[in-house]
Amino acid sequence: MFIFSNNAKHLAEVSLNYGIFIQNIIEFLIIAFSIFLMVKTMNKLTRKKPKEEVKKKTQEEIFTEIKDILKEIKEK
Repeated sequence: MFIFSNNAKHLAEVSLNYGIFIQNIIEFLIIAFSIFLMVKTMNKLTRKKPKEEVKKKTQEEIFTEIKDILKEIKEK
């Protein structure tokens, strides 16, 4: 799997091993993509069931409940 690792530029007394850099980037992308696919699969397998929908009360129902509670408090 070391396709690019032998590529290098020699400038004066310095050697730039750009092949190793390219090889590391390719390996990183392969590993990152593999992990992405694993996480995506795990999320699909462990998807939570939707909760029961909570009935939204209208303003009229809320005010009626408040009125009833106030009547009970007033009667005491």
